[in-house]
Order: sequence, then C-alpha cells, then structure tokens
Amino acid sequence: MRHRLLAILIGSLLLPSPSWALGGATFAPFLSAPAVDVGERFTVEVLLDPHGEKIDVARANVAFPPDLLRVETVTLGTLLPRQSPGNSFDNAAGTISEGGFLLGETTSAKGTFATITFLALKQGSATVSIASSSKLITDGEEKGTGSYGSAVVDIQKEDDAIGPSISLISLSHPSQGAWYKSNTFVADWTKPDMGTVTGWLTAFDQSLTTDPSEKLSIKYLTKTVEDISDGTWYFHLKGVLAGGTYTETVHERVQVDQTPPNLIAPSTPRIRYLEGESALLTFGATDEASGIDHYEVSTNDGVYETASSPLVLKDLRVGDAFVQVKAVDRAGNATFGKAGFRVYPKDTVLSGEDSAARDKENAEIASLADPTSPKLSTESSTNSLLIISGLAVLAGAGILAVLNRKIRKHISKK
Repeated sequence: MRHRLLAILIGSLLLPSPSWALGGATFAPFLSAPAVDVGERFTVEVLLDPHGEKIDVARANVAFPPDLLRVETVTLGTLLPRQSPGNSFDNAAGTISEGGFLLGETTSAKGTFATITFLALKQGSATVSIASSSKLITDGEEKGTGSYGSAVVDIQKEDDAIGPSISLISLSHPSQGAWYKSNTFVADWTKPDMGTVTGWLTAFDQSLTTDPSEKLSIKYLTKTVEDISDGTWYFHLKGVLAGGTYTETVHERVQVDQTPPNLIAPSTPRIRYLEGESALLTFGATDEASGIDHYEVSTNDGVYETASSPLVLKDLRVGDAFVQVKAVDRAGNATFGKAGFRVYPKDTVLSGEDSAARDKENAEIASLADPTSPKLSTESSTNSLLIISGLAVLAGAGILAVLNRKIRKHISKK
C-alpha cells in the first residue's frame, strides 16, 4: 500500500496543472550610471519586487542595441540563485535571456535578480528594456504583471586620455561568451601601435574591474594560467609606456566548467502501458556553473536526439522499454539518467488504478497537442521535477518490483 501511494504521489508531482493568472510581481532595470564614456563598463541590475507574491522561478528577457552596447557578463543574484536551462546572451542580436529558480522553497523578498555588465561601444543613447515575455512564476502559475519597463544610458564621446589599446586573443578560450571544459587558459597579444611599451602588468581573478599589478617582462607576449576552478574569471592586461603612462587595460573573460550537471531522474507516470499507447516522459536537471544547454533522449539504445520536457513517446511496441536522457551543460559536460517501463499486448486487461492513471496521462498529452491549452513551461516543471528526483530514484526500484508482481498476478488470472 505504501509503495502504491508513493507511486501516485510521484506521478502527481511530475504533472502539475498550472494556471496563468497575472499577479503583481515586477522586474525593473537599474543603471549604475545614467551616463558613461565610450569604452567604459557599467552595470544594469534587474531588480525583482514580488509585491507580496511568492516566487520560485523567474526569467528576464532583456533587449539592448548591439551597435552601442556589448554584454560582458550576466550573473544571478541571491534571490533565485540556481541557473535555469537555456540561459544565454547574443551580442549580435542584442538579446539576453537569464533564468533562475529556488529548489523546494519560494521568496517574497525584494532584491537583485541578475546583474548585467555592459561595455559602451560608441556614442549614442542606448535603451535597455525588459521584455513582457519575461516570467515570474510560483508553482507553475504566472505572477508577473507583464510590464517591466526600460532604462536609458547616455554614451558620451570617448575620453581622449585613453592610451593605445592591446589586441588580445585566446586560442584556448576564444569566445568570451562561451563555456569551456579546459582549465588551462592561454592568452596571446600584440604590442599597441602607439607608444613605447617597457613592460606588462597582468592579473587573473574573478573581478571584472581589477587594475593589474603583477609585472611581466616586455619580452613576453603570452601568458598561461593553469588549474582554474569552475566559474567565471578574468585575465587583465595593460602595458607600461615610457614616461610613466599606461595602455588601456584589457579585461578578458574566461569561463570554465569541468563538472557534469547534477542528478537527472527521467520518469513516466506509469510503468505499464499497452501496445500503441503513448507515454509522457518528464525530466529536468540543474548545473551549478554554466547551466543546462539542452537535453538528448535515446530509446532502447537508439540514437540520441535533442528533446525538451515533457516529451511524448508515441506508438509504443510490446516489450521492455528503456529511455536514457542526457543533460548537457553549456561546456559540453553531460549527466545521464534512465527510466523504464513495460508495454503489454493491447488485449491485456490492466487494473482500475492503471486505467485511471492512463486517463490522466492521456488528458495531459492531449493538452500538450492543443494550441489553445496553457502549457507548463520547462522551467516551472523543472523545479517540481528536481524536488522529487531524489525520491524517485530511491523509491523507483521498489515501486517497479511491486507493480510488476501485481500485473503478473492479474494477467495469470485471465
């Protein structure tokens, strides 16, 4: 009896029924400075005010002019510190999508949801706006107002006092927006065209604005940093010029993630199906460093294909079915999880409990196919999935054994 109740509990948690009434929670952008110079860095804080709502999942979709601004970093605050799948920014399109969530709890506190660091590229008036498509969710229910505003920064003429710039590249970590498994960073650079460089100053840390002070001989035009731990780091470099002046400091972002995503426990609402039916597979995982990039699914040792949760497995065939889900983070690390169920001939008579579970599952599958039906977002469902993933793993073997014994007894009575 205990195993049966546990199976029902797991199924109900995997398939929550969301509603989508708007609430009063808001996002708002806050500029660190209303005016900056060309070449200057500044931050925009995405402020979250729940206005009495309890929030467990949020996503801020931000737009900016890519000809005027370039994103250098996006970091989550402490309100919803776990990274959701799909976080990214695109400096060509001028878009940012940053999601975060809490595991097993909610927050009603005001504060910084995320901080965006921009570099001002050229003179002009740049608007940073938070799109109405942004989400503020509690247990699958939208709590945001849908109107989140914008902020304008005035970019002024470049300061003539800025010295010659250094051209720096990294073959080990070529893109500042990407994540890499390699924990050895190699930087190469060229001398600036103007001035006489007498030496170099470098630093490597997790601050974007460090003024480097470690001396490096002028004969070197490369620097290697080894054994870097997971996270976002910065290599800082500037040249010392004759006469006691300096070049502009270069700040190169380095993102390292060598750790696979956390536990993933894919699951179906039932472990017994009939030939020709469809099964609803749900899954979700988190990753502490780079965040989840995508999922891939393989059935019965077949080819892995990119998929998202929930996934409908159609036209089931008789026999044991084994599904493996791969969670891949933005650095390419992967974690695997497995789920299994059995498919019986279509004339098999299952229990009343199975029939009720089948009706509920089929209704959920039908709602996914109906374009007019509200859909449960991947992010909101991931939160519920992760809460019970450990429970599912611990209990799954026992539930499977008990239910298979029941079906064998039932079939033997036919």
